[in-house]
Amino acid sequence: MADLITIKKWTGTSPATPSGTQYIILKDDDFGLPQQLKRIYAVYITYKTYSGSGTIAMNAAISYDTDGGSTFITTYIPATALPEATAWDVAAIEFSAVIQCQSFRLRCNMEYINDITVEYRPIYKRVS
Repeated sequence: MADLITIKKWTGTSPATPSGTQYIILKDDDFGLPQQLKRIYAVYITYKTYSGSGTIAMNAAISYDTDGGSTFITTYIPATALPEATAWDVAAIEFSAVIQCQSFRLRCNMEYINDITVEYRPIYKRVS
């Protein structure tokens, strides 16, 4: 008896502006160094917005979680940080205090994201 495989295709269209809050949640990343502590200094996000939507800073927020937890800490992006960008632009988000952790996960609600870069340094001391 042959196995039946069903292939489905989504044929809908995206609305001009999304309704509700939609998040992109990245994996919990240890940057290839699972036994070391890291200090997270900044996150750089290459983004663009819908044409004509104005600034996205009022709703834009990034949240982070550390060490495999499930509680995100929200950091709101200042209004001057993310102007409307119909071409790709880079937002540099620095935290109010350096984050020390073993792994780091990011959640954001931006419209279009090309890449995300996390600036970190490993700390050479024992993990408790």
